[in-house]
Amino acid sequence: MPEIATGSASQNPNTRIALYTRRGNEIDNVQGWELSNFQWSQLQTNLNRFGPPLVKFLSKDGCPVYNCHGLTFGSRRTSIEASNRMINLILDDDGFDEIQPRDVQEGDVVVYIDEDGEIQHSGIVVAMTQADILGLSVPKVWSKWGHAQEAVHHFQTSPYENVTAKYYRMRRWRP
Repeated sequence: MPEIATGSASQNPNTRIALYTRRGNEIDNVQGWELSNFQWSQLQTNLNRFGPPLVKFLSKDGCPVYNCHGLTFGSRRTSIEASNRMINLILDDDGFDEIQPRDVQEGDVVVYIDEDGEIQHSGIVVAMTQADILGLSVPKVWSKWGHAQEAVHHFQTSPYENVTAKYYRMRRWRP
């Protein structure tokens, strides 16, 4: 049962849900129910800056309830704290192991890390597409761009700049 904030939505718009890793550690999260003016502006910025063939937006609207980590690890139910501590806890507790880019397949998770080693973004690999005449395959990723749109995109195309992709596969299902 969600912990509902008291008062009207404009007074305290946030709620949270009980969310735990497989090992029983609590996952910090918040469900926001409003977008700020800046967040609204990012919706149109993304639509204008990115597009086919490298990005397919799944809607023109944003949803403040969940972020990219909430899509990847929380089934679109909530925004998960965007910190190395939290995302690494989820990866470890839920049985994910890092894999080599050459081994990536549909269903794997991608985590984007900036030059300072901070996790900036995450998503789910939904397809492998042929990249060139050499027959190399590259991942297509389903992710949520902040509180903006969900997108299916080439793994290197996103508003997150100067990031490196690391891939994970759930291999251990017991805590």
